[in-house]
Amino acid sequence: MISKKIICYPLKDKRKRFLLGKNGNSELLAVGLNPSTANESSMDPTSKNVESIAKQNGFDGWWFVNLYPGRCPKPKDLPKKPKKNYLKQNLTIINEIIQSEEFRIKDVLICWGNNWLYEGALKKYKPPGWWRLVSNKPNRICLPAMLMTTFNN
Repeated sequence: MISKKIICYPLKDKRKRFLLGKNGNSELLAVGLNPSTANESSMDPTSKNVESIAKQNGFDGWWFVNLYPGRCPKPKDLPKKPKKNYLKQNLTIINEIIQSEEFRIKDVLICWGNNWLYEGALKKYKPPGWWRLVSNKPNRICLPAMLMTTFNN
């Protein structure tokens, strides 16, 4: 059963979010483009979708990280120049999550939809080396973002 407590890092920060999720014994790691409004108090539609996908696929926990941690409800409003300190800290945190025994991540869901096409977002916002970190764990699968809607219909 997925925990009811939402874990968010950092807490009460309206500018950035590096991690959101709920503990479990078998966890799904979702990688989005950028965080929207979900925080330690409430989930947004995207985080609700990730939780639903996790449940439907037998996971009892889930974690959500993003290529760029700057909060922006609409990807088209992402900054033209990403903050390098955000990217660096984001990569460090993703590395810690992947390497830590505290996280029980079994699979990865890639879920940035078609927004990665927006003005080269994937090239601009992904922290260098992030894919290597995610793909080094055994038993990984990556699902196309279009499946997010398929799972919930």
